Amino acid sequence: MYEKVAAADGSGHYEMRVSYSTSGSDSEISTDPHYVIFLEDATASQEVAVSEEDIYAS
Repeated sequence: MYEKVAAADGSGHYEMRVSYSTSGSDSEISTDPHYVIFLEDATASQEVAVSEEDIYAS
């Protein structure tokens, strides 16, 4: 399990950087097809796919 924490700003926006894409990598490291984002004290979650291009975008 990979866990990362991000705090939202006053507008509710947040940014989170992950180390690995969920698809398109030739690496020996693999992930599930999606990262699952959970909000603190909320019952909702969101699945997010991350491409190789997303990893290297600035």
